Amino acid sequence: MKPKRIILVRHGESEGNVDYKRYEEIPDYSLKLTSKGVEQAQKAGQEIKKIIGDETLSVYVSPFFRTRQTFAEIKKSVQGNIAREIEDPRIREQEWGHLRPIDENQDIKKERDEYSTFYFRIQTANPARMFLIASAPLWRHCIATSVRKTSRTIRSSLHTG
Repeated sequence: MKPKRIILVRHGESEGNVDYKRYEEIPDYSLKLTSKGVEQAQKAGQEIKKIIGDETLSVYVSPFFRTRQTFAEIKKSVQGNIAREIEDPRIREQEWGHLRPIDENQDIKKERDEYSTFYFRIQTANPARMFLIASAPLWRHCIATSVRKTSRTIRSSLHTG
């Protein structure tokens, strides 16, 4: 059975979204949600529940801490709908920070924006286009698995900068 819909959810507001200097102290993957981010995730869960009703849900989530936190809050609203949940490292984008000084990150961001967000490669990270290349097999797997299973909705917690 093909999925009825695919719902993509970006993580809630993170520490790095509010204070870019956090990237100097905390690795990108470890940044946590702010209280506003938790509220956003809770609201997203309620909205997803309205959309899916009693349908089953397959969940694919990034291993980044903030995306797992987002899912934990969403899960409170859709727990009974979840047929399966899978954490997959292919769901990610460029990593920021790498404990660089803030001015260095700002220079990289400016250079990236002038060049092309999609093609730009940070020295110690992959370009955003690599996310698409790396995630293509994941999405094929999600669809194929949903065809064999009963899930009608696929929900993914995405990591984006």
